Order: sequence, then C-alpha cells, then structure tokens
Amino acid sequence: MTRGTVWSLLLAASLCSPGCERGGGGSSSSSTKHPGGGGGADQPWSACAGGDRAAGEAFVAELRAQRLEQPQADYAAHAQALTQACDAGCGVACYEGAHAIWESRESKRLLQTACTLGEAGACDSAETEAEALQQHCGEGRLEACQFLLSKGGEGQAALWAQVESSGSQACDALDARGCAAAAWARCAGAGTCDEQALAAADKATLLVPSPAHRQLLALVQCYGGQAEAADATLAQACSAGSSDDCERRCEALPQERSALVRGDERALWQGFVGIIDLQGGDVASWYPTLSSLDRTELARFAKLIETFTPPLSEAGAQAKVPAGLAEQYPVLVEALRRSPQTDAKKIKYWFGRIPQMTDEQRNNLADSLRNHWWMMPGEGTITPHAFVDLARGTALAGL
Repeated sequence: MTRGTVWSLLLAASLCSPGCERGGGGSSSSSTKHPGGGGGADQPWSACAGGDRAAGEAFVAELRAQRLEQPQADYAAHAQALTQACDAGCGVACYEGAHAIWESRESKRLLQTACTLGEAGACDSAETEAEALQQHCGEGRLEACQFLLSKGGEGQAALWAQVESSGSQACDALDARGCAAAAWARCAGAGTCDEQALAAADKATLLVPSPAHRQLLALVQCYGGQAEAADATLAQACSAGSSDDCERRCEALPQERSALVRGDERALWQGFVGIIDLQGGDVASWYPTLSSLDRTELARFAKLIETFTPPLSEAGAQAKVPAGLAEQYPVLVEALRRSPQTDAKKIKYWFGRIPQMTDEQRNNLADSLRNHWWMMPGEGTITPHAFVDLARGTALAGL
C-alpha cells in the first residue's frame, strides 16, 4: 500500500456525501453493513477484508503515521476511513476505530464487529478466566491488564509496570491507546508525572484528540508542574465540547500537591490534603486519579474518607490554628485536631512546637497520633485505598 493511496482514501472520506456523519471523531458512520459485505476490490483495505490481517495492520499503521504527520488535518476523515474499512470487513480497522472514535454507541458497534471478525482483543475480557488474563497481560495485551486493574485486588504494582511497558511498546507503533495507557500508568500508577509521561500523553492526544486524552494530557501537565499548559489544554477540551473541563483549572494545594479543580469544589480539595495523608501509604499518587473523577464519584470519595477518619475532637474543633500552620503542616494539624487523647492544652503546645521540629520528629509524631485514633468501619466497607485502586483502573479502561 502506498502513501498516496492512503492520502486518496482520506481525501475521499473528507469529501463524504451530505448524508454521511462528520462529528470530529464522535461518530463516523451509521452503516449497518454486515462484516465483509462491501468495499470493492480497489480499496486499500480490500486485502484485509479478504482475510489478510497483515494488510490490515499495514493499512492502520499508515493511517496512524499520516495522523501524526498532520495532526491538524480533519479528524473526521481519519475516523471515516477506519469505519469504511471496518464495514467492508477489515477486523483490524474495526478494532482501531473502536478506540479512535469516542462516541459511545459507534465505538461499541465497531468493537463488537471486530470481535465477530476474529480480533481477540476486542472480545469481552469478562468471559476470560483470571489465569488466562494474567497470562495475556504478561504477554503484553493491554486489554487484559486493563480488565485486571479495573477489578482491583492484589499485585497492582506489577500490573501497572506491565501496562507501562506494554503501552510504551504500542506507543512506539503509534497506537494512541498504548500512549495513553503508558502515560496514565506512569503518572497515576507509579506517581511519576515526568517528561516521559508528558510525551506519551501528548502523542496520544495528537493521534486521537478525544476528551479522555485531552483530560489525560491536562492531568500530566498539572502534576508535572505545568499549570498554564494544563489550563490551556482544558480550554481546548472545553472548546471541543467537553463541558466538564470548562469548569476545571490546575490549582496548587498544600504540601506541594496539585489537582484539576472545579471552582465550587475548591474548599473540598483544600480539606482533602491533610485528611488524605492521614490514611498512610503512598497517597501522593492518589491525586491524579481523584482529579479524573466526575462530580458524583468525587463526592462519594469525600463521604468515604470521612467514614475512615475520626471526627474532630471537642478540643480540636475549638482549637485556634495559627496562621499558615494548616497550609504548611496539614497532616499534623488534622491529626492533632482529631486525636481523642489530646486535650486543648496539648494541642496548643504542639501547634507551637511543630515549626521547630525536624522532619523526622514530625513524621514520628504523625505516626504516633495516627496509631492512637485509627479506626476501621464495619466489614464489607471499601477502604479509601481500595476505592482509589479501582478508580485508577477504571480510568485506564476508559482511555
């Protein structure tokens, strides 16, 4: 297949008849053709539709390369080309299109068609045995890793490492889904929102400028210390129709934390910092995941973490916190105000003592206070750690 052939295909798709849909990648076709039921022998996907999977991979690879070279080109034409090839019976194009088109109904249709045409990765992972999923994940199949992570459980760190490795390899082949997975695994899974994560997120957005990829890029930019760039990305997402991103901004929080914050949730986020850190463990990596939540899920998390955190003691509720102390040492302030064994006199003493302590002394004090008041809800209640693990995996599956 020549590059000129693919350019001709994209031109034809961009000049589609008035009846065809042009939704910026939202939905590229309303066709109801049966797999293998059309296309013509002179089309670049014909060999794939005839059963030559390698030809389909070459067709998709060429489309990806053209997309990266010309990211400002009409994305609807790119999506339309994949849909036309899928409707002709090219399973590889169906699977690619399912991840390149973000309108839910059309994406599901393409995914189902891909499964029907023999694309194993497109078939429902819920029907696969757990042992087989582990094997598939280890072999580098992203969809298997995504499914395992979306269910939570043990072995999260190893799974995230596999996602980053597999995603990076797929990203090298210009697979937008692989780029997004690698960026999310590195930033949210490992808590490392560095230049490598940024490059992967940026490439994912260039290849497939979906709302999910734009939000991912903004997240990595925000947690990588690029607040202005994150806000610009959110503005682009807003202009492209993602209304929720119109309300978000990258904002600095105490303890050198950052978050994508909706204006009316600013106070909620400010209060999160000390309470989240009281939970113990690697909670710094929670923030990208929490920033990805919609309003309903964020409110659910806020209610959950209240359940796992003792309320303010009577002395703590009445204590006057010195100016700037809560911003500088939110964990200790929250721990002291919630400790059932610390009276007003002790709270006042520690508030004055904290700034003079070493980091080691402050950490030891926080651990001691946490051990005094830590409590567990009734059996069956999901923990904040488990909530974040599940949310992190669910977000990965949505990229």
